[in-house]
Order: sequence, then structure tokens, then C-alpha cells
Amino acid sequence: MKSNRTTDLASIHFAISRVNGLYARWAQMHDVNFYAMHIFYFLQKRGPVTQKQISEDSKIPKQSINNVIITLKKDGYISIIPGSRDRREKIIALTEKGRGYIQEKLMPLHEIEERVLKKMGAELIRQLIASTTAYGDYFEREMSKEVSV
Repeated sequence: MKSNRTTDLASIHFAISRVNGLYARWAQMHDVNFYAMHIFYFLQKRGPVTQKQISEDSKIPKQSINNVIITLKKDGYISIIPGSRDRREKIIALTEKGRGYIQEKLMPLHEIEERVLKKMGAELIRQLIASTTAYGDYFEREMSKEVSV
């Protein structure tokens, strides 16, 4: 059966939007800023990172990340350390308070994610990672062509 590209594109868009919307709804239900959730996720999974790394990897605008980082630092959840090679580069790291916040607020999300993955099974997880990564990579390349024209 031949697929209809318009239908395929709409299905992809709605599937991605639905998952993003579910994460946003979860954040709202648990009184967690959506961008802060992403920052905490990065710090928990990758350790100390730069604001630039978070922005580039998540595709969230640098200014939005910066605004949340300012609040998280003020609230004592993160510390900002000058880079060892470039003092202008700021490394963002969790504080003890930030690790406690993750335990309290984000562990319930991780438990949901674990249950979902268990239901999906290894092969479907592998396909999901491969296909969404490929789609994102191709989409980014096509966007960059448009910008450089």
C-alpha cells in the first residue's frame, strides 16, 4: 500500500506534538517549569553541561534556557562554574538541593517512562530512537539548507 506523504507528515507531526504535550502536561500537573524539567533532565543524565550544550541538544532557545538557569541558580538548585579552558564558558552543575529536587519531582516522571519502556519492548524502543533521531537529523539538515540560501 502506497503511503500518502501529506498523511504521513501530519501523523509524524501529531505524534511528536502529542508526546511533547504530554511532557508539558506532566510538568504542569507537578508544578515544574517545562524548560526547567529539560535542564534537570540534562544535568541528571549527562552531569555538568554548558548552557550552550543544553540549548543546542534540546533546540530550546538559548535565552529561554538562560532565563530558567538564572532562576534555578537563585533558588539554589544549580551552581555555575567557569569553564577550565574558557572562563567565559559557564558549566552548569546540580547542587545537593537540585539533586533532592530531582528525587522529589522528577523520579515519578522517570517511573512512568520506565513503565512505558517496559510495555514497548526492546525492539520498538530501538526503532523509536532510530527513527526519531533520523527524522530530526534530516529535518535539521534541510532547515540549514533553507537558512544558507
